[in-house]
Amino acid sequence: MLNGIGQQFERSPETRLDLSAAPDDPKRSLPFERPVVCYTYGAPRAGNAAFRSVYNALVPQTFRIVGSRDVVPTLPPSIAYRQIGREVWVDDAGELTYVMSWAMRHILPARDSVWYHPLLSYFRLLNRAFMRKTRWPYLSRFRGDSAIREALDGKSL
Repeated sequence: MLNGIGQQFERSPETRLDLSAAPDDPKRSLPFERPVVCYTYGAPRAGNAAFRSVYNALVPQTFRIVGSRDVVPTLPPSIAYRQIGREVWVDDAGELTYVMSWAMRHILPARDSVWYHPLLSYFRLLNRAFMRKTRWPYLSRFRGDSAIREALDGKSL
C-alpha cells in the first residue's frame, strides 16, 4: 500500500510515498493493473536526487504543471532538493511548454509570485490553454462555484 499524505511545504501530498512498499528493484513496476499517471499542480521540490531517481523509475508518467510565475515550484531554495517528473509550463496566454531550455528559463519572467499559486490561478491558465487548442472554454463540473466560474472566465488572477 502507498501512503499519499503530507503537507505542502514538508513534501507535497502526491509525492509523500511510503517507498518501503515499493519493490527493491526500481526497474520493476508498482503492483497496479494499469500504469500510474500523476499530475501535480504547483508542487514544491520533493526530495533529493536519490528520491527523484526512485520516484521517476516507479512513476515515469508524472507531469508537473507549473503556472507562469508561480514561486512554489522553486521551493525549497536548495540544490539538495529536486523536482520529480516532467515539467509542463503554462504561460499567461495559455501556451504550454513541455521541454524548456536553459536559455528559455533565463529569458522568461522569474518565478517569483505567490499570486500564481492558488488553484484558481491554475484553473484560469489551463482554461486558456484549453481554449487555445479547442476554441471552447473548459466545461468544468465545478463551474457552479462562483470563484471557479470567475477563474474560468478570466476574471480573477
